[in-house]
Amino acid sequence: MKTFSHFMMLLLLTVSSVFSSQSSVFYKELNFIGGYSGEEGWMTSHDELMNSVGFEFLDKFSNEFGDYLTLDIQARLTYDFDQYNNPDDAAAFGLHNAWADYKIGLNKTLRVGHFDPQFGLEPVLDTHATLLQTLAMRDIGYKQDWGVGYRSGLGAVDYGTALQMGTGMGLDRDQNTCLATFRLSNPPAGGLLYGVSFLYGLVPEMTGMTLIPAPETSEMLTRKKRIGLDVQYPAGPVNLRAEVTAGKNGDQDVIGALADLIYVPGNMDNVELILQVSSWSEDPSVSSQAYQQAAISAQYRISSSWTIRAGLFDLFASPEEEDVQGVLQLYYFGKGS
Repeated sequence: MKTFSHFMMLLLLTVSSVFSSQSSVFYKELNFIGGYSGEEGWMTSHDELMNSVGFEFLDKFSNEFGDYLTLDIQARLTYDFDQYNNPDDAAAFGLHNAWADYKIGLNKTLRVGHFDPQFGLEPVLDTHATLLQTLAMRDIGYKQDWGVGYRSGLGAVDYGTALQMGTGMGLDRDQNTCLATFRLSNPPAGGLLYGVSFLYGLVPEMTGMTLIPAPETSEMLTRKKRIGLDVQYPAGPVNLRAEVTAGKNGDQDVIGALADLIYVPGNMDNVELILQVSSWSEDPSVSSQAYQQAAISAQYRISSSWTIRAGLFDLFASPEEEDVQGVLQLYYFGKGS
């Protein structure tokens, strides 16, 4: 299993290059990020975001009945400047999207590969490079996993389900890990969007979100059970999105909540201001185990490819977690020549 993840990566890249169609698109990605922390001083990363170079390859295959197959591969090479004196630990390769969608009928799609579990806001938002994140990293421990999924609709309700390995980025499955998710939602119609999610999994604690080197995982598995509710509501120049999750890690109660208030000035649609508040507790009966914080982010789209973002984090955080951080990001995502 140690080399299986490398084999899968090469196989996906080979399949994409051999079977690419005229509709294929290749995007380049550059991420420059830095900041300052009251406790750590100057930083060259923020959470899982590091300085990196990457790409996304997207391809669609069609016949006389329309699109029947979609391929997506998104990967990046990161560099941790804090590990400058340890070259073997500084560079890493991460494989994010690596999936194939096959349409097996009207509004029925089978997905295979590395993709978002069907739980919470994460599967409907693109947080691959944004400063503000959803609850996924705290809730599950990662944002994407290997497995199979199915999406369809039933009347006025869409649903998606996924059965995945429970190993996140890595493919080395030395333990009996698993992750099963299910999400019900209303179809997008320009107004209120909502989703109800369910999760069950046996997952290890992980260090590192990279494919090479492989992430370090604990020998102990945590049995996770969750139910979640998420909403998105546009109201003119203001958008609200929020999610709540509750359940258990083993015998321990867990509850979390997150809300984003997004403001887009009416005459400046390339500007976005976001206020985020979040709360997380792995023992709601003990107040000292609760973590609350607020963050503010500003985004300016310089062009269709270049975006600059700035953020202040851990504002009004729990006393033991308080460490105000300022982060600046310059991000490029555009089509290759």
